[in-house]
Amino acid sequence: MADPDVHSYYRLFESPGLAHCFGGIGGYPATLFDGLVAWVELGTAPANLTVRFTDKDDVNNHRILCPYPQIARYNGTGDPTLTESFLCSI
Repeated sequence: MADPDVHSYYRLFESPGLAHCFGGIGGYPATLFDGLVAWVELGTAPANLTVRFTDKDDVNNHRILCPYPQIARYNGTGDPTLTESFLCSI
């Protein structure tokens, strides 16, 4: 039976393209530790985590990782290399 309160104590953030622990073409969640500290010490669970990566065309990208089962989706406006242009949704 599923626990309806699971998101109050557990979050899974998948990072597409990130090799095991580090490397690969995906972004590394550099704010992971800060998000964990805020959750444990302040009671503020992370709504998303930010990642940065350089794509194959040498363009710097800033995106968000969303708690499963949500995924980051481009909002249709704004610069697609910036976190502000993405939101978490199912």
